[in-house]
Amino acid sequence: MQIGQSQGFELAEVQKLLQQMTGGMAIALYTTLAGLVVNLWLGLQLLLLDRLADRLAADILADAAAVGR
Repeated sequence: MQIGQSQGFELAEVQKLLQQMTGGMAIALYTTLAGLVVNLWLGLQLLLLDRLADRLAADILADAAAVGR
């Protein structure tokens, strides 16, 4: 129910509406927090994978240069 559709100003009704609203806001906060944590974790994994790939490519090029001498 929306606040604008209420017929009167009853305290119990307003409290119920506020509880529903804060429940929805809590869900939004938790999903945002979960998204941030997962994004940071995946970003760290991508950074480590990128560094490993760079190191592997450098080792392959160094080995190829050593064989070519």
